Amino acid sequence: MPHFLKPIILWIVDALPDISNLILVLVGVIMSLPKLAEKIEDYAIARYTLAIGCIVLGLAGFIVGVNQRRQATSQMTTLGG
Repeated sequence: MPHFLKPIILWIVDALPDISNLILVLVGVIMSLPKLAEKIEDYAIARYTLAIGCIVLGLAGFIVGVNQRRQATSQMTTLGG
C-alpha cells in the first residue's frame, strides 16, 4: 500500500460514524422525495441494494463509534489513575 494512503484511510476510519450518519440522512431525504422513492421501489434490486447498504453502513458506523467511545473511556481511566 502506498505510504500516502495510510493517513487517508485512518482519517476515514476515524470519521466513519459521522460519514455514515451523513450518508444515511441523505438517503432518508432522497427516500422522502416521492418520485425518486417510487423509482427505487419499482426495482427490487435497487431496493434491496439500498436496504443492505444502509444496514451495513449503519452497523459499521455503530461499531466504530462504540470502539471510539471505549478507547476514550479507557484513556480517561488511565489518565485519571
